Amino acid sequence: MWYFSVQEIDDDCPQWILGDITRLKQVITNLLDNAIKFTSHGKIVLKVEVFSVEKLRAGKTDLGLTLRFTGTDDGIGIPADKISLIFLGMQTGPGSTGHSGGLGLGLSIAKSIVEMWGGEISVISNEGSGSAFSFTFPTQIYLPTATAENSSQKSFTSMHILVVEDNETNQKVIGKMLQRIGCSFDLANHGKEATEMVEGKQYDAIFMDLYMPVMDGWEATRLLRLMYKKSGRTCPKILAMTALLLEDNDLELMLFDGFLPKPLSASNVRLAIEKIVASGSG
Repeated sequence: MWYFSVQEIDDDCPQWILGDITRLKQVITNLLDNAIKFTSHGKIVLKVEVFSVEKLRAGKTDLGLTLRFTGTDDGIGIPADKISLIFLGMQTGPGSTGHSGGLGLGLSIAKSIVEMWGGEISVISNEGSGSAFSFTFPTQIYLPTATAENSSQKSFTSMHILVVEDNETNQKVIGKMLQRIGCSFDLANHGKEATEMVEGKQYDAIFMDLYMPVMDGWEATRLLRLMYKKSGRTCPKILAMTALLLEDNDLELMLFDGFLPKPLSASNVRLAIEKIVASGSG
């Protein structure tokens, strides 16, 4: 007998969430235990992805979203006439090791927990070719509050930031971080949109993602600096937002005034704003 487990977590999943983590672990454990029981070879994969995100609303302190967990396996699968019975708690079938084994109460308990928190659970399976169990988990993105030291510091209500980011979840996360320290901000979905938005507004800083459709962060930054130079305006500080492991003196970042490592943290965003203010923002 052999199998292995793989975890796949999408890049747009938040670093921290709020919710009933004990019951979440119980549901995941029950589903994976079932997959292990009926998988004699191949692989078992647990994938986590963002299913939906609440729209960002002014004055809202917590950002809600729904995650979807999917466990797939290369096990024996489920006969079509048994799928409707598997969450009832008493269905049995041939085990992966040749002995008879039952699905038992594990899946029934998982279904009850998922529905209790307002989620949904489902299964797709073909006999002989494995199964895929999915469930949704309504939760909230957790943004650490400022420390006692930081809480006494002034908010940056005069700061206006342009966030250039194509990922909707990342837009909302950094938006909440900026709101919490008093910054106003605009969102651009790609570099070309950013170059159009600066025509009519002056920003104190631009937070620039590197990999975007239409126009990436490098091309957009070069064009922005040229546009500001030609117009005689002072170019705002441009910070690269990246998950790449780069040093401050890396040639890839020489084009930028600094960088924000992904996944973003509230403390790094605040520190970046403080540095911009200290430098005169222009």
